Amino acid sequence: RNVLPELYTYWAQNAAMAANILRDAQVLSHLGVGRRLLALQRDAVEVLASGWSPADLHPPALAATIRIAVDFHTWQCLVREQGLTEHEAIELALTWTQCLASTP
Repeated sequence: RNVLPELYTYWAQNAAMAANILRDAQVLSHLGVGRRLLALQRDAVEVLASGWSPADLHPPALAATIRIAVDFHTWQCLVREQGLTEHEAIELALTWTQCLASTP
């Protein structure tokens, strides 16, 4: 509940830049384009995943779900395209992760 609001605020404040960098990274990654932005997303996954007990979840499913939640394109789709507020998008992302904990 603490990291996603900060990250989604960052996406909101830097949406045009992030969209351009991530677009360019697809063809220019060999030049290091997007390296820091992609590292930000990877680091966010590690930080968020560390808050869960490994016994509660399957680590690959947890990492994948968190990766989707922190992704710029997920924020863009939920907030910009679907019209959710940042709070609603965050609650939805938290629900995805919490569903893993309730699955046997």
